[in-house]
Amino acid sequence: MTGNERRMQWFGAIAHGLCHAYMLIFPAILLIMVSDLSADLFRVGVLGNVAYFAFGFGAIPAGYLASRFSSRTVVLTFLYGAAITAVALSFLPSIQALYAGFLLLGLFCSLYHPAGLSIIATIKDRGPAMAYHGVSGNLAIAFAPLLFGTVGMYGGWRGAYRVAGIAGIALAFLAHRITFDMPHEERPSAEKQGGRFAEEGRGIHLALLYLIVALNGFIYRGVLTFLPSWFAEAGGSNLAQAGLVTSLALTLGIAGQVFGGRVYRTGFPERSLLFLGIVALPLLAWIGRLPLATSGVIAAAFLFVHFATQPVTNSLVAQYTRSGKRSIGYGFSFFLGFGTGSFASSASGYVARNDGIAAVFPFLAWFAAGIVVIGSILAVRAGLHPHVSK
Repeated sequence: MTGNERRMQWFGAIAHGLCHAYMLIFPAILLIMVSDLSADLFRVGVLGNVAYFAFGFGAIPAGYLASRFSSRTVVLTFLYGAAITAVALSFLPSIQALYAGFLLLGLFCSLYHPAGLSIIATIKDRGPAMAYHGVSGNLAIAFAPLLFGTVGMYGGWRGAYRVAGIAGIALAFLAHRITFDMPHEERPSAEKQGGRFAEEGRGIHLALLYLIVALNGFIYRGVLTFLPSWFAEAGGSNLAQAGLVTSLALTLGIAGQVFGGRVYRTGFPERSLLFLGIVALPLLAWIGRLPLATSGVIAAAFLFVHFATQPVTNSLVAQYTRSGKRSIGYGFSFFLGFGTGSFASSASGYVARNDGIAAVFPFLAWFAAGIVVIGSILAVRAGLHPHVSK
């Protein structure tokens, strides 16, 4: 890796980690917001819904902006905009004003993935570069609950957003100082991009995959929003301790991504995706039904399997889309995963308000069952067209 590529890698790592960190402040301080705002879990859950929907929806125009302007400019806009918005959130007086603030935070964060991935994709040794980039995001996902749960316990939810915003401004300035040259990426041939299937596209296969992505996004958002709160409630602990348990469980997601990359290389990705869905279903259903320690282990195992599906689905999006439409395919995939999945925040909040937080995970398991059904159809269709997996 050249010096220029290392600078690109560090630029992407800082931005990717911050992107996910901003989105995971909310689950870490959800219970504090419920108490401070004198609102129920459903009303506060809608706040997360607003931010997460904007996070997904904005990925579609973000791809256009990255092609119209430079990717670096779009990423820097995210870094400064999200940091300033996080600080502003800490001063908003009412839940009504917070809806607008959360919407803005989600929109700024949505700028990152289409632009940031286009930068990392120009690194010559793309595989390891993408792996390092993914690890930076997973590290933020893993440690955000611990960090912001601890800050929130002592400084309240406003303190958590204020600290994140101030740190974000400092890191945005650091990233701004990292300069690099974007090489012109050579357009790969259709053969290199997945053969005839990738060039022609298969609408039914892609539609089935997008359904799986949407359901996976719904489950992901529901679990990450309410898992720290359930650990705190079930263990009678504070948010810092609950955040530590959640962070430990999420660290397995890093290993899960590496495992998922190896799974895709087996040559039977659709079958592998179905297998992962079958394993995830009972694990998700049993979170919250068993004693705390056992549920913690089950949650960690579920997160390992869940994150293992991401390299498989991301690779299949590339395999199922025409070469000239790949960026649009990924933009739509991010929208479904993060945007459609955002409704899990309010839907799960409704379940938690009526039946308790532990009921959220069996509720989400029904969507995991949908993944198994759709994954079975996809695996059968892929078996009838074996060239699509090559």
